[in-house]
Amino acid sequence: MQTAREFIGRLAARASRAAPPPAPAVVAEAPAAEPPAAEPGPLVLEHFHGQQNLRSIRLPVGSWSAAVTPGDALQVTVTCMSTGATRRGLILHDALVAAQAVDVSFSAFPNPDGALFALVLLRAPLPQPPADDPDAAASPRPPITLECNAAAPLNGAAAAMAVVPVMPRDRISYVIELSWCDQAGVFLSGWVHAFGERVLGLRITTNLAQYDIRTFAPRPDLVTALGGMAGTLDSGFGAYLPWQAGSRIRFEVTTAQGTCSEDVLIPRPPAAEALTTAYCLTDGSTDRPKPPPAADDDPLLMFMGLVNLPGLSIVEAGARAVSENGSLMRHAFHGGAAYRGMDIHAGPNVDIVGDAHRLHELVGEGTLDATFSFSLMEHLAYPWLYAQSVNRALRIGGIAFQSTHQTCGLHEVPNDFWRFSDNGLQVLFGPEMGFEVIAAGMRNRMRTHPAFVRAEEALAPLLSAWAQSFILVRKVADISPGAVAWPVGAGGSADLAQNYPKGSSVARYRESGGLF
Repeated sequence: MQTAREFIGRLAARASRAAPPPAPAVVAEAPAAEPPAAEPGPLVLEHFHGQQNLRSIRLPVGSWSAAVTPGDALQVTVTCMSTGATRRGLILHDALVAAQAVDVSFSAFPNPDGALFALVLLRAPLPQPPADDPDAAASPRPPITLECNAAAPLNGAAAAMAVVPVMPRDRISYVIELSWCDQAGVFLSGWVHAFGERVLGLRITTNLAQYDIRTFAPRPDLVTALGGMAGTLDSGFGAYLPWQAGSRIRFEVTTAQGTCSEDVLIPRPPAAEALTTAYCLTDGSTDRPKPPPAADDDPLLMFMGLVNLPGLSIVEAGARAVSENGSLMRHAFHGGAAYRGMDIHAGPNVDIVGDAHRLHELVGEGTLDATFSFSLMEHLAYPWLYAQSVNRALRIGGIAFQSTHQTCGLHEVPNDFWRFSDNGLQVLFGPEMGFEVIAAGMRNRMRTHPAFVRAEEALAPLLSAWAQSFILVRKVADISPGAVAWPVGAGGSADLAQNYPKGSSVARYRESGGLF
């Protein structure tokens, strides 16, 4: 059984060795019509992750080439599994003789880096001239040929391919396309194939459970990629099983010819998310792994660079120190800016006590050069009123920075109201509210896991989520009083804001036994 993990491992091993120069390959482009009928059954069926805009592959010539006779050609089909886009062509028999590898070029796929591709090699007879061609008997015409472009080297294992000898027909091939695990179990989704034999059943066994799959999901995207072999259409599966992380998972595939069992290796996450270094969160370590920087590097540093100047008036909304792990921003304004902290409750780092929805009334209209907040907006019942108040508190040209959450667990209840994407922040702090957007985005990727896995939430851990969303804006226009309204008075807004917890969130977590 060939797994994607084993395949990538072989690619890396090949890339680390000095390979001999490949023989120049002569490749016949397939005509616009259907290619010549290939012999049933692939010589090679492989999957690999391609580099961005894949345009060439390298085929090490293995024992499979013996099946291609002088009267044949090798039909090569490369398919992008996410889009179904396909490149197909023929390699002439002479290009395989005594060659250790051949390079194959084709028009580029519009794929992102790391996209999953399928490679199918089939033996195909050479195209024959029409029977009424008078020159056919004297000189059979070969197909139109093109030299492969191998001038640009392939960039490592992600773009190269390793080819293994033909698999016995009583073996199977599978690909785990999606997977995740939690403390309770493991989710696996992919497809299984038996080289032309219809798969009758798939038994998945873990150390804690066993499940028999008898009905498979349609996978029309595989029909082209796998050369139209029998059993291709209905080959998809998805399952969640109880599992202890790190223990063995086994597939047992049943066809009319019998069964075949193999251990399954769970694919590692992409390199950008794979943890490679152990670190401690409680010992004051300074060498913890850092998340990759966003395109604009650090939006807070950008804000500080704009406003940390002598004589500027700055207010932080939601400034009270409530977390054991929090840091006070007051000390960051060493450039001379006048800093004040504002919060709904009195406490450490608070100079102004009041409701952030009425910021302009607390500090005076048009008096601030800059204002900012961290993890405040999700706790404001009416964030549109806060955005209006920020505008009214700033002078023309004043700067505002807001950092909140796109994804975060429920916290500081009962006043945990909202989550924001960067697009949502650009609506609240956009031109209609009198702001010019300088930068906006989301940072620190997260994954969400359902406590009880249902079909509709099975892919949730694989969908992108972000711990932080942020926006940096400049005020360019005043908005008139009453332009933004909501049927709530100042008293009602303040009363609701007073429900925000006063104590330490960490202490409440410990007192509740680990549950909010």
